[in-house]
Amino acid sequence: MKDETGRTHHCDMVQDILFLSRRDVQRLVSTTALLGALWEGFISYSKRTIDALRVPIPLPADRVPLDASGIVIAPGLVDAIPAYAVKVHAKFPGSNPTIQGPFILKDLNDGRPLAVLESSFLTALRTGLASAIGADALARPSPKRANCTSTNPCMGWCCDVRGNEVERVTERSSLAEHNVCAE
Repeated sequence: MKDETGRTHHCDMVQDILFLSRRDVQRLVSTTALLGALWEGFISYSKRTIDALRVPIPLPADRVPLDASGIVIAPGLVDAIPAYAVKVHAKFPGSNPTIQGPFILKDLNDGRPLAVLESSFLTALRTGLASAIGADALARPSPKRANCTSTNPCMGWCCDVRGNEVERVTERSSLAEHNVCAE
């Protein structure tokens, strides 16, 4: 936008950015819709021409809890969506949720930020649905029971979501969950 002197004020050129809290994401995300999108995302990822990057963020060991870590994951790309995602991921065992951080959606044409979402719920739901998709794809035709084994003691409430989604997607009559590291 230009003022009366003809100068451009760049702060006025910034478009509105959608900000969504964890509660907003929980309220707005449809598990059914996300399941379909995740299938498409897996297919798109298998055909990718640009590798996703996982860039570790060094944290000072003397100032963070044991096993705390950070990572930047990018770009999140799906062919039919003219945007890309960047996730700034923090894993702090003992925190609830253990995994958290912003998920930033940016316009693929001009780089402007479109949305910033709190990522912990999406991360847990994605983990649950990915487990369910794998269990369903690899299961026998008519099993009555599924087993979900976790080797990560830091998953916390994420395991509950994963177990619920495996049961929902695979339509098993029961799910046995076992955390190897809890013993």
